[in-house]
Amino acid sequence: MLKAFKRHFWRTLALASKKRSHVPLPLDALKSKEIKRILVVSCTALGDTLLSTPAIRATREVFPGAEILWLVKPVFAPLFQNNPHVDGFLYYQGGFKGLVRLLPAFKRFDLVLSFHDSDEGPVVLATVAKVPFVLRSGLRDERYRPFLSARVPYREEVHAIEQRLDVVRTLLNAPRARFDTRLVLPLAPESLLFADKLLGEGRPRIGFQCRASNPYCEWPLERFGVLADLLLSRFPQAHIFLLGGPKDRKALDTLAGSSRVSNLAGRVPLRHLGAVIRGLDLLVTIDTGPMHVAFAVGTPTVCLFVPSEVRHTGPYQDLERHRVIRKERPC
Repeated sequence: MLKAFKRHFWRTLALASKKRSHVPLPLDALKSKEIKRILVVSCTALGDTLLSTPAIRATREVFPGAEILWLVKPVFAPLFQNNPHVDGFLYYQGGFKGLVRLLPAFKRFDLVLSFHDSDEGPVVLATVAKVPFVLRSGLRDERYRPFLSARVPYREEVHAIEQRLDVVRTLLNAPRARFDTRLVLPLAPESLLFADKLLGEGRPRIGFQCRASNPYCEWPLERFGVLADLLLSRFPQAHIFLLGGPKDRKALDTLAGSSRVSNLAGRVPLRHLGAVIRGLDLLVTIDTGPMHVAFAVGTPTVCLFVPSEVRHTGPYQDLERHRVIRKERPC
């Protein structure tokens, strides 16, 4: 009930602001030279946020001299601190939490580009803050249309990376514009040193990503246990590393019965995760954030998909390095 009230309050406030100030403006009023400050929005799950990095790079290419800030969840920000295409970060938990605190910052921007379609808070706040131009990815209904400078078409048939790039294409009125689609995740030298020390010398190094925030996409842990036994028997020098957060550590201890299986759950700071995954020779993973990290840093993967769509969130670069196993619905 409280969440519905907050949504209604902010939408009502935004509509009143639009009526008074006539923002956002239509795109035909945009003059690139007048865009000095841009907010790029990608503040959902870890993998979704990483999938926005090609669109953020494209934004920098279009506006090389602008100040670009990134609205991101604070828990995920450490992974992206080395991104060369942004000048700084704003932090947002999602929903309508903290919108009042962000209002003064939003008033500074000339353009807001939201690269996901699962949270209306930022685009509604942009209207309240009288941001002149606002675009949002994947518009599939009319609820947000009053708060946008233009409607970005949702293309069901393309990868999520292209869906996000469609925001930039719409901004340029260039639906066929081509941009680099590689994920952006630079690794700091200290992260590479951390990974080398943590992983040691044994080879091959095989990672297991067994857990996700959405349990419906998980493969049973006992199946990972069977796979671990098979790999260790076939490759006598192999070492298996179990990845996860602090909450996963107890569950993953059930797989760590061998000296050649290390439970790293809760032991890898997020800022070092990319380097640790890069140090692996293979990552066996369900469809979750570290899978996309592996795509970004070039680590070969075996990806277990259910029930999400591979065409939307599966590998999109270096396809020869990745193998996808998908279980059809229902599962």
